[in-house]
Amino acid sequence: QAGRQAGGTAGGTAGGMEATARQLFGEVFDDVGDSDQPEGAVCVMAPGRVNLIGEHTDYNDGFVMPLALEHATVAVARFTPDGSSTCRVVSALNPSAVSTFTLDSSSDSLVPGKDMSWARYVKGVVKQYFDEILAAKPAGA
Repeated sequence: QAGRQAGGTAGGTAGGMEATARQLFGEVFDDVGDSDQPEGAVCVMAPGRVNLIGEHTDYNDGFVMPLALEHATVAVARFTPDGSSTCRVVSALNPSAVSTFTLDSSSDSLVPGKDMSWARYVKGVVKQYFDEILAAKPAGA
């Protein structure tokens, strides 16, 4: 299960955004246990940033001046308890719209251009790290 993407300043601080994301994950995906601390779930966060100057010059030996933003992307994820290869994702901006796809290299659900929803970004990351994700899957999960 992939977690809810919580952008913006919900919760105010990094810890608050993590707590909010974990709570939302629990509300949408956790059918057992404490929804504030979903069992086996990990939480990652990437802070937002913009380049005041130097867009696309940092990898060409140019100068860049990035600025941090209060916004962040937060993801909570875990392997499904039933061991399936199904990935379900939801955005905090539209919690009733769950996107589902299969973690299977033979499935057409990870084919570029097939999905035009916001979930295509998540699918792109999954496709890029497909082998690493499967290698990290605990035995029996």
